[in-house]
Amino acid sequence: MAETVRIITSAGAYPASHEHNGVFVALVPSLRSGHGWSVPDYRVEATYPSGQTVVEDDPYRYLPTLGDLDIYLFGEGRHERLWEALGARVMRFDDPLGSATGEPGEQVIGTAFSVWAPNAHAVRVVGDMNSWDGRRHTMRSLGSSGIWELFVPGAHAGQAYK
Repeated sequence: MAETVRIITSAGAYPASHEHNGVFVALVPSLRSGHGWSVPDYRVEATYPSGQTVVEDDPYRYLPTLGDLDIYLFGEGRHERLWEALGARVMRFDDPLGSATGEPGEQVIGTAFSVWAPNAHAVRVVGDMNSWDGRRHTMRSLGSSGIWELFVPGAHAGQAYK
């Protein structure tokens, strides 16, 4: 478990306090945008007891990659391009902070994983991108559709996963 955690934004770094069992919480100022208030782009910097510091992108800050139309058509059994919606798809997002290891302003490249598991209580994606650690990338349920989804920044084509 991390010893210290900070949230890094373009405006600065904000310390996170350890709440319970590996859960850290930080207060980060929101941004005013044309559509109201929003959470700024951020990265998580964790320092471990060994002294190693790791900066990672947070997969849960990305909105689901499947849209309402995809979910509706899937539920109706009429999605005619399902291979483009489910499975693993490499995606790119513009991001002022860029990739976790790149220069500011670059695109964030990762893989969106989605699977239909209507009776599951939890679904996780494991693979080379997270050292096969099932605690790292718990997928989120997209309501009553039975679809579970998560965009994993940094996961790329050629990595093994299940």
